[in-house]
Amino acid sequence: MQSAVPMTSPPFDRKDPRTAFMVDKVDPRIHFALNCGASSCPPIAVYDAESLAQDLETATEGFLEQSVTLNAETKSVNLSQLFQWYRVDFGKSDKEVLDWIKANGGSSVKAKFDKFEEFVGTGKTTIRYDTYNWGLNSK
Repeated sequence: MQSAVPMTSPPFDRKDPRTAFMVDKVDPRIHFALNCGASSCPPIAVYDAESLAQDLETATEGFLEQSVTLNAETKSVNLSQLFQWYRVDFGKSDKEVLDWIKANGGSSVKAKFDKFEEFVGTGKTTIRYDTYNWGLNSK
């Protein structure tokens, strides 16, 4: 699995002078701001340097609200394939990914997780990834 920022794990030796241009830490919220215009992509928006942190928070919360579904009956969570493709940016384990989503989702996502965890208890949760819709987003 790769990061959205390939320079965080370069294909060259750490003594290489190019390491000076590496990104130390990826802000995973970037996945909800960058997009390709496909139906499964986050909505297109304009970002401003002065409000970037708030803009990324808003984009992340909005994308999680529309794309994360929880099913207590099957003890499963459906996520965008972005979480599968760029998993390393969100966590090393399923639990870390789900914890990241809960921590970065808005109040509605947090409430869904609280209710879900109430029903599921401590049982293992299965993560399923929705098929990515590459069709043009014409909304």
